[in-house]
Amino acid sequence: MCYAYRKPPIEETLHKHSLEVAQCIKNSWEFIGLKRKIWRLYGIDEETAGDLVLIAGLLHDLGKAEKETQEKCKTECTDFPHHYVTSAMIALRIGYNTIDLDLSPDNIEDTLNQLLAGKNTQLEARHIFLALVVLPVLLHHYSQITSEYSVLKPIRPTISIGDECLKQINTLANNAKQFIKTPIASKILDTTAKTLNKNPIDLGVLPNLRNNLLRIGTYKTENILIEATTGILNKCDGQTATKNRKNKHKQKTK
Repeated sequence: MCYAYRKPPIEETLHKHSLEVAQCIKNSWEFIGLKRKIWRLYGIDEETAGDLVLIAGLLHDLGKAEKETQEKCKTECTDFPHHYVTSAMIALRIGYNTIDLDLSPDNIEDTLNQLLAGKNTQLEARHIFLALVVLPVLLHHYSQITSEYSVLKPIRPTISIGDECLKQINTLANNAKQFIKTPIASKILDTTAKTLNKNPIDLGVLPNLRNNLLRIGTYKTENILIEATTGILNKCDGQTATKNRKNKHKQKTK
């Protein structure tokens, strides 16, 4: 199995958790408003914007799939320190590998600077991917982080994913195609499966992370976009985990 949480008799698989988080986002009233806001501000059609937010929900816990991490789940795994950093780095690598995003290690620094500059820069696909996927995945545990510097833990440049987790992620990508249908989002889903099936995976690294995290806290339209997406993701992450873990506990104790 591949777990998002395990404390016997309570178990939650990564596939179930990630898919339900995305479905929770899709059904939330905030999701409708966010899609419309992105369209009004940047001219990105609502369905594309919405699909990218849903992809953040699908990818937010990929860091838990690391082979070494899952080894601990054979007994119990209730805490996954800094998994959001690894998840964001995997998401960034997926972005690099998705050709239509035009995102690469050569332009990541300029892309990030343009996104956070707050100068009404015309946002392109690579900017939107950072704003709606990579950065919300990085920040989705903000309510549990005592300092922005706690996300700066050094991460290995490559990771390996266990066979069971690979199977679940491939199934997750296929299941998601039932409700994620826009061209760019579909390509990201396909690239997710291709990227993660190439073990070990080279991780993408956001430059100047400390300074850029501080910049996100300033009042700018682009930063509000990042924070709004992070908020929906964080809400649905918490609601899904609480529902599954409480329900399973009740079932096991009947």
